[in-house]
Amino acid sequence: MKFAMAEIKNDLMASNWIDGSELEDRTAESYYTHIRRYCNFNEMTPTELIEEAREDQEKSPWMAQRRIKPRMVKYNKYLNNETEMTYASRKLAIGIVKIFYTEYEIELPKKIKVKESVEEKKERSKQKIPTIEDIREAVGESNYKYSAFILLLSTSGMSKNEARHLTLEDYYHALGFEEYDPSILKELNDHVAKNTIPTFKNILRRKTGIEYTTFCTPETMRYINKYLAREYMNKEPLNGPETKLFVPFQQEKNKSGMISDQSIATYFRKLNGRIGWGKSGKFIFFHPHSLRKFFATTLNNNRVPFTFTHWLLGHKIDITTETVTDPYIKNTDLEKLKREYHRVIPYLSIKETDVEVIEDNQARKFKVQLKQQSEEIAELKRTIGIISDHEKTKKPD
Repeated sequence: MKFAMAEIKNDLMASNWIDGSELEDRTAESYYTHIRRYCNFNEMTPTELIEEAREDQEKSPWMAQRRIKPRMVKYNKYLNNETEMTYASRKLAIGIVKIFYTEYEIELPKKIKVKESVEEKKERSKQKIPTIEDIREAVGESNYKYSAFILLLSTSGMSKNEARHLTLEDYYHALGFEEYDPSILKELNDHVAKNTIPTFKNILRRKTGIEYTTFCTPETMRYINKYLAREYMNKEPLNGPETKLFVPFQQEKNKSGMISDQSIATYFRKLNGRIGWGKSGKFIFFHPHSLRKFFATTLNNNRVPFTFTHWLLGHKIDITTETVTDPYIKNTDLEKLKREYHRVIPYLSIKETDVEVIEDNQARKFKVQLKQQSEEIAELKRTIGIISDHEKTKKPD
């Protein structure tokens, strides 16, 4: 029995879960596709699969006596041996089935692991991560918009999806403005300190639904500001503060108002071709996700704490696995996070940057206080010296 996609979408167990998860349209379609494949393999509807699993779970405490285990084992074997899906796609397929069951509080069998072949491991090992020199070259070969886009991904750890969804208002908030002000959009570099570290708060990792905070370098900020000045040289944003930070070219305007995935993929493919990079394994060498890997690798190589790195990447962190020396970073620990980021800015910048020049507000306040204290001590010493000299010159009674 093969189910049509419409039958899966009309099934309440599937639609209540997927439509209620507030997923991106593209992600929701992917979920439906994988659930449909699992249903077709088992010749059962989503509702029938959940009802069966509930019935077995109520009847027996033993996983070995429930039908969910052989179903998932056989499906995993089928994916590994009888399809041409990549390791990542097979892993995603099993993962979505697991999420489906857990949504309805169904206990999952253990040790359902997707097998990665020797050939796939070799292929993955061929995939190289861009260096800062590669990023510098890519920026030099790119237009204003994609120069800013590339640097934002490589210095913030954002995925292309998160960057695509950023609005002008999000960016203004990251710069420290309370409200969006269109009157300064074309000369932002004149209205923010050169060494400002933009702070992007409550960024939604749309893949996982997790909100997180990250930063970008002052250098990236200046590239974004130059791009905005050029983009809006002779026009105004169509939707004011809700206009996407990275807007599509006029000829590819779409309802969402953001650059499409296809446009980004095409641009990066052509960029690889212009520079002559070719492929890394099966994939083009320089692509958006490789910039996220560059960011993570740079932080790890410079000994940024494990949880700090994962927080900046929007990963889910299990606080039960952390230790006192490697604390779980909450939103209130923003200054700790920023100090660690501040330390690696030179390694994320395509031009030489003196880390001592880049100061956050707290560092500047500390220096002012230190200078004041030094002046007070110097004045105190002078006063003590005057008193001491006076005492020496006084004649004894």
